[in-house]
Amino acid sequence: MKPINVYNLGEEGVNVDVDDVHLRDGELRTAQNWQIDPAGGIGGIRRRDGMTALNATPLAGSVTGIIALPLPDRSQLTRNFYAAIDDAGSNFFSRSTDGTTWANSTHGSVPQEEADLGAFGALIYGGTQRWLGFRNKLWYPGSDYVAGTDEPTIHVWDGTTDYKFADLPSNPNQTIVSVGILSIIPYDETHLLISTHDGATPAAAGRVIMMDVGSGAMTTIGPETNLPGPPMNMVVWQGKIWTGLINTSGGATTTVRWARPSDATWTTDLTTGTANGYVIDLAVFQGNLYVGLAADSGSNALIRKRTSDGVWSTVLTSDGTGANNYLGPFITMDDDTKIFAYWASVSGGAAPINRIVESSDGSTWSTSHDIAGTYASGTSFTQSGMPVRDSNGDIYWPIMVSAGSIDRILKRTDAGTWSSPGSSLNLRGPIGIINF
Repeated sequence: MKPINVYNLGEEGVNVDVDDVHLRDGELRTAQNWQIDPAGGIGGIRRRDGMTALNATPLAGSVTGIIALPLPDRSQLTRNFYAAIDDAGSNFFSRSTDGTTWANSTHGSVPQEEADLGAFGALIYGGTQRWLGFRNKLWYPGSDYVAGTDEPTIHVWDGTTDYKFADLPSNPNQTIVSVGILSIIPYDETHLLISTHDGATPAAAGRVIMMDVGSGAMTTIGPETNLPGPPMNMVVWQGKIWTGLINTSGGATTTVRWARPSDATWTTDLTTGTANGYVIDLAVFQGNLYVGLAADSGSNALIRKRTSDGVWSTVLTSDGTGANNYLGPFITMDDDTKIFAYWASVSGGAAPINRIVESSDGSTWSTSHDIAGTYASGTSFTQSGMPVRDSNGDIYWPIMVSAGSIDRILKRTDAGTWSSPGSSLNLRGPIGIINF
């Protein structure tokens, strides 16, 4: 009997269901730790390759599975903090590699400045804007446009190259071009959320736009709702995008709204009072949504909480009643055990006038850092930029004087110690962190 040549040995896998007579060519009855030999070609099988050792130390514990997945080694990259500054373009950011020593830098491009946002700019100079490092790149609004003539721009800085990523599309409901971009935050691993100030002609308006960072494609969230004011910051909670609107004219009610990416319209979830109707920030803490509000003269700022079952309540009332006293922005600890908020009483309040407060349950608040009593001109720090949390748990918090260039970056270590490593920085507000 002549031999039978099987050129596809092993390609049909292992078959234990039929008897030996009915096995097909290429099937094996039993096999362990085998693979098709890539060098031998069809019909070549051999013992399965092992993996290259990760290091000289054996894995500790029980290993239930592992795949050979190459990962980038970022251990030698330098962490870089970027705080946007506002000095008419001679410098772009204040930069630090350790969070302690800060110096002016021309890395990147000129970030959007207060003047780009017109009369509205002074109101949201820093406290209501958030720009973050995302996928190890700094995404921020540029200043390379003529406000009122050109559409605002979005820039990207990766530590080597800065480039304009996109122009903001026009709002079809407005007769003028957009005034500026307010916040840029992550939605998921491939999309950013962008809030816009689209001017007041024919009426105050704004949008939330989702942008694909791969293709640059932009989609307006809730496109059939004309938002009657700029959306101030956003958070993603319960599968929904939440934002609060601010009235550019003042003295009017505003709303907190939500929409899913697939929704045609926005849903109003909270309507504020006429006297405390300026949304500063939103945050999620211990499963609940928190909203910080500013107030007109004669009224108190508030922090409102929404539980998952839809119940709103006031959890903190400011002791200040001066114009533009406010509570917020927020930041939480990495383990979700504390939430912090900026508190500016402005006038009519008890000492300390300006401080950062904290809470472990969202209901009972205490002073975490007395700004007015710690720093010279402390009572003048009536504005706060958006804080950022480092990967080691440290929090960096920019604070600003409403007029002038006396600004500070506060630092809270994960252990709870406050300091002020940076001062007189002429801050624009947000801080971003990237590694390169």
